[in-house]
Amino acid sequence: MALLLKRKAANVSGIGNIRILPGINRFEDEQVEEMKKNPAWEEMLKCGIHEIVTGKSEGAPAEPTANISEMNAAEAIKIVKNTFDRNALQVMLEEEDAEKKRVAVLKAIDRQIEEFTTEPEEDED
Repeated sequence: MALLLKRKAANVSGIGNIRILPGINRFEDEQVEEMKKNPAWEEMLKCGIHEIVTGKSEGAPAEPTANISEMNAAEAIKIVKNTFDRNALQVMLEEEDAEKKRVAVLKAIDRQIEEFTTEPEEDED
């Protein structure tokens, strides 16, 4: 199962050959297994630099998840706003669209993706 990982530090990091951006990162099973083999994985979790994102479904215990459609809308939107990887956002959009079709979550994903495709305005002197 894929995993969402939150990097709390403001810089880009890595474990082995895997790059970890500030904010929310999405990793597939193979990447998670590779990171777990590195001693830095446990150390970064222990000291709080990295945090595994858990789903917060009503009535169920929190479990690691990579699918925001398993979260309530407020939690999903919070995750989206802290995701700065366009590929991860695209996967979230596909999963959310296929699963829940929650308009507020879909709009949040679209806005976040737009942040990465909008060219900054140039000053006219």
